[in-house]
Amino acid sequence: YFKNKNMSVSVDTVYQRVLAIANKEQRGYITPQEFNLFANHAQMDIFEQYFYDINQFERVAGNDTEYSNMLDLLNEKVAIFQKYQQTISSIDSSGIGTLPDGVYRLGTVMYTGGTYPIELDEVSQNDVLDLEKAPLTRATLNRPYFTRQNKTKIKLYPLSLASSTAVVNGTISGVTALVVDGQSTNRNIAVGDTVTGTGISGTVTVASLTDQNNLVLSSSQSVNDGVTLTFTPSVKCNYVDKPLKVSFDYTIVNGEALFNSTNSVDFELHESEETELVLKILELAGISIEDPQLYQIAAGEEVKKLSQEKA
Repeated sequence: YFKNKNMSVSVDTVYQRVLAIANKEQRGYITPQEFNLFANHAQMDIFEQYFYDINQFERVAGNDTEYSNMLDLLNEKVAIFQKYQQTISSIDSSGIGTLPDGVYRLGTVMYTGGTYPIELDEVSQNDVLDLEKAPLTRATLNRPYFTRQNKTKIKLYPLSLASSTAVVNGTISGVTALVVDGQSTNRNIAVGDTVTGTGISGTVTVASLTDQNNLVLSSSQSVNDGVTLTFTPSVKCNYVDKPLKVSFDYTIVNGEALFNSTNSVDFELHESEETELVLKILELAGISIEDPQLYQIAAGEEVKKLSQEKA
């Protein structure tokens, strides 16, 4: 369940602290079901605030203290959720590819089909027509860009970044050298391309090439003459995913809900957020059980904590 158990916050610890404070003066009982709803709301509230705080602290002077620079601390908290060099899959002939699962905030998109990775700039779909009209701004292999199509798809420009095909010229068996012809004209085959087609087994890429007809594959294959192979460029991205959904799971023993660690999911936030989670959940609980004093106490503590952090 955990991406990084060492950096997580125990869901049981937070729940017990919330119950202890809420029940101190018989303010009301918070059920596990209610807690799970409040917990996930609080976790996402804290997580989303990181990005606004990073933007704020990037505009003010920091300090060179090793453990108290606020921008460094915030980046450390976000780093738990960062993914690097993840493949954009299923790039079709029109340049549309599928983002990895879990992309919450998309970072750098890069094309790795050449000698060095080339970053793709993101542009608005409304700007594509104007960019493609002028030779100086038109997308090229050395100056590519992309647009977001929807939540899971992006479109690459130029379209020559899309897949190409070529036909095997002669049967190969148990060797890596491959001769092809009849290559499609939409893009050149490049080192790093993923190779798929009948007879290709496992993950196979172009290891090197002498020219567009003479290739060396990354592993030995057995392919028949006349088979059409597809060569897909390697386009990768960095992104931030979001925390897993929190769950306090339990079993009923003598009428009481006892913590079940096997099926529970901890908070994925940095362990320093434990107090903030408790306060935010208490605020929500105060609204739910109609106890304005509980809400005011929790909100006041949270304001004091935030003022200290941002002073």
